[in-house]
Amino acid sequence: MNTDKQKILKNILIVLLYAAITLIMILKHEVWTDEAQVWQICRHLSVGNLFKHLVNEGHPAFYYLILMPFAKMHMNIFAMKIICWLSMCTASFLLLQFSPFNKFTKFSIMVSCPFLYTFPVIARSYSIIPVLLFTIAVLYPKRHQKQILYSILLAILANTHIIMFGFVFTLGALFLYESFKDKKYNFLSLFIIFSGLLAVILQLKGSLSSNVAIALHPTNINQSLAVILTFFMYGYNESIHNFVVTISWFDYILLSLNIILFLAILIILFINKNKSMFLTAFIATIFQFLIYIFSYSFIIYTTRIYVLYIILLFTFWISLTEMSKVRQKLINIVLSLFFILTIWNCYKNYLLDYFYNYSSAKETADFARNNFEKDAFIIIQNTPNCVAIIYYLDNLDLFAVNYNSYIKYIKWQHNINMIISQESWGLYLNYLKTMNNEINIQNKNIYLITPDAYTIKYEPVGFKLIFRSHNAIHSNETFNVYRYIRNKITNN
Repeated sequence: MNTDKQKILKNILIVLLYAAITLIMILKHEVWTDEAQVWQICRHLSVGNLFKHLVNEGHPAFYYLILMPFAKMHMNIFAMKIICWLSMCTASFLLLQFSPFNKFTKFSIMVSCPFLYTFPVIARSYSIIPVLLFTIAVLYPKRHQKQILYSILLAILANTHIIMFGFVFTLGALFLYESFKDKKYNFLSLFIIFSGLLAVILQLKGSLSSNVAIALHPTNINQSLAVILTFFMYGYNESIHNFVVTISWFDYILLSLNIILFLAILIILFINKNKSMFLTAFIATIFQFLIYIFSYSFIIYTTRIYVLYIILLFTFWISLTEMSKVRQKLINIVLSLFFILTIWNCYKNYLLDYFYNYSSAKETADFARNNFEKDAFIIIQNTPNCVAIIYYLDNLDLFAVNYNSYIKYIKWQHNINMIISQESWGLYLNYLKTMNNEINIQNKNIYLITPDAYTIKYEPVGFKLIFRSHNAIHSNETFNVYRYIRNKITNN
């Protein structure tokens, strides 16, 4: 067996081991709000209505279009998990087989939090970004010989998530410059790239006014600094869950080291001959930070943070072979440390997700399915945290307090977090009684499903707590179920 075949076989075996380790967690991981929301949209909207709705989501269409055929066939949401998992398995093989990094750096990346937990387990559009980026990296040296394929991949990447817009725009502009400079331009390929970027703008135009969660808002210097520090801290120690790890002096040491390594990466790129990769990394970083500071700053999930890690990895994938041997060793050391810092985050999240529920939506939905009467009137309160319950109870009619209507997915409107006060539930039910005939609650038992975080200080007057789910890792996805204990609402 020749050396090339041995390398391929070895890397396939490593990927199979990686696939097995991540599949164990995928089988255990419970669906939560953000995962269920995508699936419900794909299940209940036509392609035409999908594009109308995306402005409210703040995400472009590519990921939804991949999932839509499976959702329309009413397959289990596990199909979405498998798509994301296969994407990461493929990305891992591309990294091992084609990247120029040394063995230890590849190992550090493979056991890091983005590769071993975040991207393969949390089934979101972020999970398909690494395989697209790595495919582009493999193709990059021959981009002028395979312009159409290169352009299509860039256009697709731009339409995975808005945070990829700055990166794709920079690569597209550089490709345009190189093409005209070397007289190797192909107008069709350039049209494809910038049509992909324009498609993102057209799909998401108006998102800042449509989606209350990503509305543009001003920030002061202290808030901006806090967002940036959060970005670096959550990369190695995420603290948005119930199982919060207290910030210690050791965390601050790691935070400082993480920032130093990040700056070292940008400095090394800057002094490298390949200035285009520094420009790509710099613009992608600034673009992403601006989004977090002015739009997404209410929470920065590690899936978003680790996308920038993958972009930085891409820039060295392209430029490493142009460096001296000494600088190559330095880069491998810096990148290894950069990804190794995330291992604690991986270890913590992996074990927590294995032994506890990421979301208690399925447990709550199972209780409702087994205990509610067939004609029960079911109210969902604070719907952003209840979408996974809606997925599991998709065959039932669930009435959303926020919208005064039955729902199958959520819309990020200004009333999305509306919480009815403790005393006003009776008035609300009387209001429902007087609504049109579509809302019929006469002679029915009434149940309320609500996140525990929003009723921990009070219980709705007139309702009795009949179920509380186990604590979920995601702090807003532990649920309470209440039954209306007064007489059934009648016409009397």
